[in-house]
Amino acid sequence: MSQIMRHNRWMLVLVAVLFAGFLSAVLIGPLGTLQPAPVGAQTSRMSSSPENVTGDDAVNAAGLNAAPTFNCENTNFDFKGGVYGDTILNPGDDGANAAFRLPEGIDTSSVIDFQPMITLMDGWQFFGSWQLLGTQARHADIAGMWYLISPRINLFDVSQPITLTFEYDLDQDAIRGWVEISINGSGWVDLYPGPGQSLEKGSGKKAEVSLSDYAFSIIQLRWGLETTCQCGDSKVCGDCTNHFVVKNVEIKGGIGAEDGMGMEELEHRLYIADTGNHRVQIFEYESDGSTLTFKGFTLTPDDKPGSYGDGDGEFHLPEDVVVGPDAVVYVADTGNHRIEYFDADGNFLGQFGSYGDVILSQGDPAEDAEFNSPSGVAASAWHLISSFENGPDADYFFLYVADTGNHRVQRFKIEKNGGTPKYDGEWGYYGDADGEFNSPEGIDIDPIETPEDLGLGAPIPCELENWEARVYVADTNNHRVQSFSLQGDFKAKIGSYGDAIPSQGATTGVEFNSPQDVGVGIRLEGMLGFVQGCASRLVDLHVADTGNHRIMYLLRQEDADDHEFQNQFGRYGDEDGQFNSLAGIAADRLHPDDVGLESDIFTTDTWNHRYQRSSRQVGGGMLP
Repeated sequence: MSQIMRHNRWMLVLVAVLFAGFLSAVLIGPLGTLQPAPVGAQTSRMSSSPENVTGDDAVNAAGLNAAPTFNCENTNFDFKGGVYGDTILNPGDDGANAAFRLPEGIDTSSVIDFQPMITLMDGWQFFGSWQLLGTQARHADIAGMWYLISPRINLFDVSQPITLTFEYDLDQDAIRGWVEISINGSGWVDLYPGPGQSLEKGSGKKAEVSLSDYAFSIIQLRWGLETTCQCGDSKVCGDCTNHFVVKNVEIKGGIGAEDGMGMEELEHRLYIADTGNHRVQIFEYESDGSTLTFKGFTLTPDDKPGSYGDGDGEFHLPEDVVVGPDAVVYVADTGNHRIEYFDADGNFLGQFGSYGDVILSQGDPAEDAEFNSPSGVAASAWHLISSFENGPDADYFFLYVADTGNHRVQRFKIEKNGGTPKYDGEWGYYGDADGEFNSPEGIDIDPIETPEDLGLGAPIPCELENWEARVYVADTNNHRVQSFSLQGDFKAKIGSYGDAIPSQGATTGVEFNSPQDVGVGIRLEGMLGFVQGCASRLVDLHVADTGNHRIMYLLRQEDADDHEFQNQFGRYGDEDGQFNSLAGIAADRLHPDDVGLESDIFTTDTWNHRYQRSSRQVGGGMLP
């Protein structure tokens, strides 16, 4: 692929003059002289907004439009943090005092500690063949198979480890008892103890089941009982001893869940690519938004601020970070034209890529990949395979890289059993037609896709849904967002250049100015009733509309290709809810003790050298 130089957004002669001294201090500081990038290499997107001009003058000098204030209902900017600098906090320090230099990329890693309500279910009906006696469900009058069912549970943004635990009694006269799972709207498949097998019979039993293979998915569970008990026409038959009691069901997962902490102690994580300081900072925060504290380490050798370099674990202007379903942290090391990856505690695991524009062959090792200033990275959910012996098992997931200077997206396969990441295709080249890019920077994924190759039937009692995942790319210099299938097939484009605010629900007329990132949130919505627990999947798409200093919020319902505009919030400034060229955005699943109905939005407010968090509740027919 021939390399086309990335356009230099917004830069005027005045800005270049103002930047000459500033960039030396910000990017070099105490580190000495930076080594030049290879000839023709992309420069960092950091240098895209004036620093010494303020207010409307700064907006005009950069060729930007200050978006009008729009107060989004149910949106609250509940905390922010950051000052200009390169100091490192002590473990447990208040994250509001963190120091940044032009932070860009951001990602969250959520936790869940949830005790779901289980509901009686009899085939397609809900009626009296079970008794609900507190936490006890007892079969009453008819031979056959009977079920208890959970609501749908949102594991979006929750990485491994994830564990299901429950207690049960299974009568000796029962034929068998077992647990099944539906994944992303699929039909039911045996989960535990295995296809055709039975839970151990007896009273006071406990079970522990790994759900790590379903990270970043929406799942639903049901407990089955097969019995021969027949007691005539009586609806409640005291002579029948067949019964299956299920109680104390708990799902616990995410980074830190393996430590055995209580529900109140599980905390989400926040990862910020502190670009100008050549590091990634890691914080923890509670689901109620009350605190955000420094975790105690950064992804830099020896925790030194500004660990500029190209060795293992060193960075040159890292611009994005993502946590995969494997709990591995992947970093777009932009200035070094590579991807580095670390374990959840910041220990270096590996890296791949170098400067260039080569196109690899399918299955080539990722270490042979070439990038030109990769600015975005995103991870899918696990791809599942199924066998009669094992049920649905994780096989691999995809890591997507926005190869900015080469105007393309590259995809890599990360296998569950380890080994070298492998190249798995790419799409895009320079242009403005469908599927073409002009300096794509941000990338994120709606990972919820019904697994076609599991060979499953229709889920009971929910409808068969056939959800499709999407890859969203901020096509920065084309002033739009494009969406694709996981395989790279073009699906839709959103936006054109401008600063207009369309009417709520509009699917056209959305305008952006150099959007640099996209953040996907997955939530569940549905009504109680006959299809108890069958919540629909809705996709919240948040766009960091960088040049307009605002966040644009759009909604995709089920598998529609259109995205409905909902709201926008923010304008130029440095007050709460205002931005100066925000460059990164991410959504979490918020509450660790529910099915995942709400989300919080985190942004890197780049030229204010800080992060902000907005908590937003979305209403309407929510499941409990």
